[in-house]
Amino acid sequence: FYFNSLDVFVVMDPNLLLWKSEGQTFFQRLGSWFNLLNPILLLSSDAEIQKAHDSLLKQNVKEKDEFAVILSLSSAHADSGAPLPLIFRPPAVLSIAGPLVVASLIHHQVRPALFWQVCIQLGP
Repeated sequence: FYFNSLDVFVVMDPNLLLWKSEGQTFFQRLGSWFNLLNPILLLSSDAEIQKAHDSLLKQNVKEKDEFAVILSLSSAHADSGAPLPLIFRPPAVLSIAGPLVVASLIHHQVRPALFWQVCIQLGP
């Protein structure tokens, strides 16, 4: 919860609070992404996702279950908290987009493309 510049009381999403409070370094964020892209998260039902997101709304940021946090971040819509359709969850998108990216890099010189991607990702 916070007050914005117009002194209006605003409730922040628990996922946003987590991103602001944790993962300040590159390696912490990289570890978070490895957790979020775990294909086992695709086996979770919509009821489990909704339960995890609701439990984050009711509890303090430091008192929550780690699996509920990861499940909510990877499978719940940021604005509404509704479960994402299976095809739009990050592990499913990676399994489709990953091979396409690798296939597109095979036809071109890979080293310059990877160099510029690393520069972009490590930039401010």
